[in-house]
Amino acid sequence: IDALFPSDYISSVSERMSLYKELEAIKELDKLEIFRKKIIDIFGPMPKQTQELLQTIPLRLAAGRMHFEKVILKKNTFTGYFIGNSASKFYQSDAFGKILNFMQANHPIIQLKEANSKLLFIIHNVPTIKAALHWMEKMEGYCSK
Repeated sequence: IDALFPSDYISSVSERMSLYKELEAIKELDKLEIFRKKIIDIFGPMPKQTQELLQTIPLRLAAGRMHFEKVILKKNTFTGYFIGNSASKFYQSDAFGKILNFMQANHPIIQLKEANSKLLFIIHNVPTIKAALHWMEKMEGYCSK
């Protein structure tokens, strides 16, 4: 999945870098909408790659709410990494228990694994950032019950 500001959309490298930094700093969806409007006002209609890039922000925010340090979507495989500190109180929390219950309820679609002393989940056949976000929202909804 190409999620970027293409050089034929924003030609200046320094401007693209500045926008990437600004985008990374966004922590609220309303700020993302302001950013989206600003980009369209300055550069015109967004290409698909830029639309995909902006979809990464709701995904990152949802992942953070669900206590994932990092999520990756690569080759139709969605991987989420739990907090790296195995001594974290999170692992004894109700939130973690609910996440595990969600994963068990969706097994074998969701696989729970440990790699390099890190706990992670893997979901195959996730073709887009929007589909990955759907899984995070589904998990969030299940865990908020």
